[in-house]
Amino acid sequence: MTRARIVGVGAHAPKRVLTNADLEKMVETSDEWIVQRTGIRQRHIADEGEATSDLAVKAAQQALERANLVPEDVEFIVVGTTTPDMIFPSVGNIVQHRLGARRAGSVDMLAACAGSVYSLATGVQFVQTGKYRRVLCIGAETLSKITDLRTGARASSSPTPPARSSWRRPRRTAASSTSTCTRTASTGSCSTCRPVARVIRPRRRPSPSGCTTPR
Repeated sequence: MTRARIVGVGAHAPKRVLTNADLEKMVETSDEWIVQRTGIRQRHIADEGEATSDLAVKAAQQALERANLVPEDVEFIVVGTTTPDMIFPSVGNIVQHRLGARRAGSVDMLAACAGSVYSLATGVQFVQTGKYRRVLCIGAETLSKITDLRTGARASSSPTPPARSSWRRPRRTAASSTSTCTRTASTGSCSTCRPVARVIRPRRRPSPSGCTTPR
């Protein structure tokens, strides 16, 4: 069976940052309370005129560059999001148009927190079945637009995550991708759901001669 691999990853987050100190001025909370429960000291907030598709396009452009591909190479685009710009056209349609990926079909996956995972799984299956060779999988949100910052507990943990995108094409290796939230004591900054990708090669076993051969 044809396997899929990640050949390029891109990310983009809004420039505006909302710190715990900023939240202390808006709601009854404290930096200590937030950090103890979430580990977060700051989060990114989308500007009023900044849409989900804006983040997705910038992440996709970075993934293209890192994969040494051009928009015409894209055959399908899958976007996982809970906060689309509008009901239709979908974020995928908008990304396809703005990238200039004229050959690509596109679709949104509205599956809440699992949206980016479903976009990844869908892209991998298209590649493994031989339907497409190159699929752009994106997870993008502007949750700050639907978050009431006056409700302390929710406001402390509902940022606008960075948009993520990655490219996959057939190869006889398997790839797995997991989104993790890394919060370090040294920086105290949340790199919200930054993607981590690993390429897993076929297992090797020793041959009678002592060298290794693919299983």
